[in-house]
Amino acid sequence: MPPPVRPGADQLPATQYRVLLPLDRERRRPGMLKLGLALARAMEGEVLALHVITPDEVDDEASWSLPSADADELRRIPHQVITTHADTIAEGILRMARRERCDLILLSWRGQPRSLRHRLGGILDPVLEDAPCDIALIRGELSFEEGALQAARLFLATAGGPHSTLALQLGLALARLCEGKLTLATVVKEDATLPTVKEAEATLARLIDRAKVTPEEAETHIHQEVLQGNHLLSAIDTAAQHHDLLLLGSTADSFFDQLFLGSLVEELVQGIPKPILVVRRHQGRPRFWLRRVWRWVDAILPSVSDEELLATYKRIRRGARATVDFYTLILLSVIIATMGLLLNSGAVIIGAMLVAPLMTPIIALGLGVVLGDARLLGVAGRSTAQGILLGVVLAALLDWLAPLVLFTPEIEARTQPNLFDLTVALAAGAAGAFSVTRKHVSAALPGVAIAAALVPPLCVVGICLATGRRDAALGASLLFGTNLVAISFAATLTRRKIQKHP
Repeated sequence: MPPPVRPGADQLPATQYRVLLPLDRERRRPGMLKLGLALARAMEGEVLALHVITPDEVDDEASWSLPSADADELRRIPHQVITTHADTIAEGILRMARRERCDLILLSWRGQPRSLRHRLGGILDPVLEDAPCDIALIRGELSFEEGALQAARLFLATAGGPHSTLALQLGLALARLCEGKLTLATVVKEDATLPTVKEAEATLARLIDRAKVTPEEAETHIHQEVLQGNHLLSAIDTAAQHHDLLLLGSTADSFFDQLFLGSLVEELVQGIPKPILVVRRHQGRPRFWLRRVWRWVDAILPSVSDEELLATYKRIRRGARATVDFYTLILLSVIIATMGLLLNSGAVIIGAMLVAPLMTPIIALGLGVVLGDARLLGVAGRSTAQGILLGVVLAALLDWLAPLVLFTPEIEARTQPNLFDLTVALAAGAAGAFSVTRKHVSAALPGVAIAAALVPPLCVVGICLATGRRDAALGASLLFGTNLVAISFAATLTRRKIQKHP
């Protein structure tokens, strides 16, 4: 592989802050270079303009150069032009970010909805996961006049998360550069009490302290504001209408950083027609190596095709709805399970497990978490809640019709959950998510249903409530809750793995 080409790099002054700006001659968005130069100037650093040549790209590295329209600005800002060869664009970006010890990677995002396999795109996803430095995503076009950024009015919406510190630092640097003002805002409910508003103000003050902003800078360039509104998107959209650039910190990291743009930030990006800069601070080497280990495990596990993913999504979404068939199967499975518990018959209880339809909506909860699909989460959550309520009420009614004198061993066994039950539920959730994804192993689903054991604990809750044994009902509720959470969690991990595999 040819070494990276860095024309004139030895003649450039050394600077501390480095902005890596991947550019493509054919797909380059207008203004990206200008924004990169503006950020470098604001942070008193330099720009590394990167061009990655992949094996399927017919390109001559010698013919690639920065646009002549930006020549004046380039003369004022330290910069380097780097051309490198890599198997993928993402690989080239990550390699250069590590090699050049960059502080910030500036990327462009068009804001399209995510696919089942890629959250933000085939290039952005790997870079966001493995980046060795801070990241900034820009969506929309900024205004420039004679090469100078026109962003005198900046707006930073925050809830005080860890990535908001970087957003404030970059926003303040741009405000100084443009001799403008940064509005630092957070949102509370319209009917928020005075203590709640005061706590919101304290959150903004703590953020300013974390960003190490001097009192003079805060007074000159920062305006603090607490917005009141019941709908976050509308409140921020209204407040940001008269601003040139909206800044957002990525939401706090969830498991294995699976949501760079969490559903909240993504809703803002999709719903506000303003230039938006979303930033994420580098989380350090421990988190980086944790991701590496996870991807090593991920690489040795089986994966599925895009067609299978799409078919699975449609199938689970249909199965998560509470239809007449769903209610019918719930009724029948509860009747069978309750009778099996009262008769102390394990075989009858196993039959109830096979009939119960709760497994699909619970797996759908995991899929909704992976995809950030609020509608699927709502559908699956309602179906699960309705199934739980119907199961408990019907089991209590059946026990009232056929009074229980003594607890049978089958009932007693479900009132004292332990770690073994948790292990079974985790394995059942993973097996269920894997089985519904791959048709050729779908024969394992009956065994998964038996292992999951969702309906019997519900029936025990109803029986215990009907007989006034609240402690036993609490134990059975704990068992069902453990199964529900563990199955959904394991399904989330399994579907996360399947979704992210290249």
